[in-house]
Amino acid sequence: MKVVYIGDGRCRVNWGARATSTALYDLVVAKHTVQSIIESDAKDGKYTRILSLPPFPLSVLKAIDKSNKGVFNFLKKVARKLKLKNVGLIDYVVDDIDQSVKNFMAIKDKYPNLEEMYVKIKEADAVVLNGEGSFIFKTPPRRDALFFLFILKLAKQLGKKAYYLNSLISDCPKTGRNIQTATQMVNILRQCDGISVRTGARPGF
Repeated sequence: MKVVYIGDGRCRVNWGARATSTALYDLVVAKHTVQSIIESDAKDGKYTRILSLPPFPLSVLKAIDKSNKGVFNFLKKVARKLKLKNVGLIDYVVDDIDQSVKNFMAIKDKYPNLEEMYVKIKEADAVVLNGEGSFIFKTPPRRDALFFLFILKLAKQLGKKAYYLNSLISDCPKTGRNIQTATQMVNILRQCDGISVRTGARPGF
């Protein structure tokens, strides 16, 4: 089976995450072909970074947000129409996972990294998600958790097998349980072909 390994943390600074990511990767390659990889850094990674429209530095984008010039207003209107979370910054990953998929499909052809990620998933037989500690249901929600849920949702929409592995599931000790994120996770995991988590069952899951 040709696999896309999602959440590759073998080069992370966190040694525990590095070890578990390496162990899971070794288990996968023992019986399957890891055709491609999407790293675990959901903030600055090649496929996962927050994009910009146009692709300007953050300092320039902040200036654009404060400007009332026609072209900048047009760009901001486009972002709002796509219901993207930030104006000026194009983040296709939002709290609503279905909307994240729609956002991604609307802009992927304009960004080579996103198109490359889409092709990787489309050409594979399955995605294997190394969840690690991303699924702590804090408020506001973790972007990496939303990104990973988006990947699972996209994979199933493309008719691929999806496996959610090596993850903890926990409420946040400070903000409790983010009901929207937790509910979406349960609904998406019901569609997955395999699930393996580190912790025992949590109430409501």
